[in-house]
Amino acid sequence: MIRYYKFIVQEESTTVGKYLRKQGISKRALINCRHNGGFILVNQKRRMTSYAVKAGDVIHFVPGIEPENKKVKAVDKSLNILYEDDLFLIINKPAGLLSTPSKSDLTDSVVNRLLSYFQAQSITTKPHVITRLDKNTSGCLLVAKDAIGHAFIQQSKLDKYYLALIQTDSQLQQIPAVIDCPIARVPGDAIKREVSTQGKKSQTEYQLVQKGLNYSLVRLKLRTGRTHQIRVHLASLGYPLLGDQLYGGQTSDLNRQALHASQISFDHPLTQQKVKVRARLPQDLVLICQNEQIKTP
Repeated sequence: MIRYYKFIVQEESTTVGKYLRKQGISKRALINCRHNGGFILVNQKRRMTSYAVKAGDVIHFVPGIEPENKKVKAVDKSLNILYEDDLFLIINKPAGLLSTPSKSDLTDSVVNRLLSYFQAQSITTKPHVITRLDKNTSGCLLVAKDAIGHAFIQQSKLDKYYLALIQTDSQLQQIPAVIDCPIARVPGDAIKREVSTQGKKSQTEYQLVQKGLNYSLVRLKLRTGRTHQIRVHLASLGYPLLGDQLYGGQTSDLNRQALHASQISFDHPLTQQKVKVRARLPQDLVLICQNEQIKTP
């Protein structure tokens, strides 16, 4: 199945290359197109990037074959696909599954499983994870079907919402509606992060959904996308996530952080239509909510 992108030129006196760059096609993608089996059609005729185009011309851009990472193998295991179109997929990732292969584990991840799915669907590109989730975070994971889709989505407004469980106390209402604290690496630690004046700007919107007996359900929205952002922000205020051993969370009732990517929404870069996808709370978090007399959304 040949993947292509169609554009109708909306301006006068430009070249194919310049016009495609303005549409979000990277210079790297244009070079890859030229050297790895791709091509460009203008009004159904093959042209180079230097070819002059005018308003009304129709461009078909066929990307080149993306370089293969031979260390990452396809794995024939199931995925819960919540949404799919020509450019994107949204996966409901279970806790315990990596988003992408790591140096220590190349054998199973969302990417490994998507490679198998792509082969079955005769999709010749490779998946690009856009909203990577920590291994033990569940929920909506947005993936582009190729590098072009990945570049397109970076120009779109992307909203990411999470549900989490934290310790219940009388001060929950005093957590600010926007947690605005810079985040940096912990010196000498390759994994852990901390709030630091030397860190990068990091903002998380916070809302209390419902108090439980021991734990409370909160909703969060990322304004920025730092590593461990929600986990670090809540821990810095004295409310580490239930099960989050790395940041001091209570682990007796859950063996992973109680964090779930509940919703993703974005304006589709080609159709300009709003895409909104939700993932229900997984059973381990539902059971805790039931025990806490929390009504799950």
